[in-house]
Amino acid sequence: MSRKIIHTDKAPAAIGPYSQAVRVGDTVYLSGQIPLDPATGLLVEGDISAQARRAFDNLKAVCEAAGGSLDDVVRESREHRRVDIGKIVQRDVFARHGEERKRTVRARPGN
Repeated sequence: MSRKIIHTDKAPAAIGPYSQAVRVGDTVYLSGQIPLDPATGLLVEGDISAQARRAFDNLKAVCEAAGGSLDDVVRESREHRRVDIGKIVQRDVFARHGEERKRTVRARPGN
């Protein structure tokens, strides 16, 4: 099965041996995103909500470059060091994208 690397300038460039996404057949696998502004290359300022919105705007741009949208996402995983961060992200980011899907969210205790 062929692989196609997905890239867009509307999201931060992948660092190292990664790509923003890879299409294999009819499935697209997206890499994780951090809250970098693709125009400046800098981390966005603000609280966790602002950072999460930027990260998901980056994911949205990669989805669109692959010919889809966030509404096409079937499975999504996140890890947070604190459970309350996951709740904030759920409230402030996913609520604005509409449809709720089953999500895997893990709190990673520690630092």
